[in-house]
Amino acid sequence: MGLQLGAIELPGTRRTITQPLGGTVWLFLRLTLLGLVLPPLLGLLNGGRPDLYGFGSGNVCATVTINGLAESGSQPVAQLRSGMSSAPGNVWLCANHPTLAQRFLVTLTQLPMALLWLTVLILLWRLVSQVRRTGPFDATVTRRLRFLAWFVLAATLAANALQSYAAAAFTATGYPRPLPGLVGLDQIPVPIGQDTINGVLGTSWTPLLLVVCGLLSLARIVRVGGQLHDDLVGTV
Repeated sequence: MGLQLGAIELPGTRRTITQPLGGTVWLFLRLTLLGLVLPPLLGLLNGGRPDLYGFGSGNVCATVTINGLAESGSQPVAQLRSGMSSAPGNVWLCANHPTLAQRFLVTLTQLPMALLWLTVLILLWRLVSQVRRTGPFDATVTRRLRFLAWFVLAATLAANALQSYAAAAFTATGYPRPLPGLVGLDQIPVPIGQDTINGVLGTSWTPLLLVVCGLLSLARIVRVGGQLHDDLVGTV
């Protein structure tokens, strides 16, 4: 029985290699695009009030940390208003008559991660398409895997930092001074810089590093496999 080196180049074989990743990425791309379109449509059907990422006709809300909302050492319930609910370490902060700046900040507390997710799906789809066109041992596949790994790492940290900054800045706009009637409560300035750093440090490092290291290792495996494939073709 001889070696059939051309089998790896067959389009049908390439499509099989990319499964189940190819089908899963295509499904999630459709669901993500549907998630971007569906909320405004439902808003139009529900009283004509579409709302998407902080922009609409109603109030805006964001999950923020307790920094700047309570006296040092106390529970995060000292300045809760209607429209807010307490949670361990966080509160649900709403602005009933938001300004354009407040709407934009709320958008930044939600949109970066959504855009990151959509971009990763697009990059994965391009990777799958590349494998189907050129096979798994092409040098472009290795480059795409490396780029995807470093992009996921950098973009995740940047998105966490941006969302944490936006949440702290939104908190500062909603609570510039203590509420009337709260005796003995000292207003703590919202530590925007500290909250931003904490947002980065609070990243889920274990799954993030596993994904990044896995992609880099896969890129190295593909590169070595490509070299072995070329050597084998040259030998035969």
